[in-house]
Amino acid sequence: MQHPEKPPTRLLNRNFFLLWQGQFVSRIGTQVVIIARVFWIKHATGSAAIIGLIQMLANLPAVFLGPIAGTFADRYPRRTIIILSDVLRGLAVLSLAALMFLAPGATHLILLWLLVTAIIIATVSAFFAPAISAAIPDLVPRKRIAGANSLGQMSVQLSVFIGQGLGGTLFRLLGAPLLFAIDGLTYLFSAVSESFITIPQPLPEKSGRWQDQ
Repeated sequence: MQHPEKPPTRLLNRNFFLLWQGQFVSRIGTQVVIIARVFWIKHATGSAAIIGLIQMLANLPAVFLGPIAGTFADRYPRRTIIILSDVLRGLAVLSLAALMFLAPGATHLILLWLLVTAIIIATVSAFFAPAISAAIPDLVPRKRIAGANSLGQMSVQLSVFIGQGLGGTLFRLLGAPLLFAIDGLTYLFSAVSESFITIPQPLPEKSGRWQDQ
């Protein structure tokens, strides 16, 4: 389904920019929600231990799935993995926002779904991260890969600065349900942006590496 196109000659080409902007927006939403989640749990339960427990359990998928996720990104279309990852994460967060809107007093149910959502996002992200990393060399010239990685790191740091800097204020102004809904929409925005990207798929050779192209 993906049509061959000329190798990229510039760092800030259309494909890379579409990927970068989508990720930047969704990362800001995620950082805002990290703060909102902490405040909501603290307000709802008064327990810092629950915050740590959810964070610990959410990190488990990356530990167990890391070894196979990279191989998965080599064997299957990276564009599909990237788009589906953002769609799934967006729907997971939106489902949590819907529960918060519809049953604001169901604290235990919301806590349970908060944990389930965190695990879903972490599981999907375990496959998303290597797909993104493997796609970068296909989207920019080889001599610009370091620059592309630097822009990616810059977007991560900026999203932390902006998202966590505004998270507390936005939580007081908008509340957790609306912030989770906005975060879910940023994932879907990212998926739409990524749907316009063309990522060459490596030949189905034994190595499955992008260097073989």
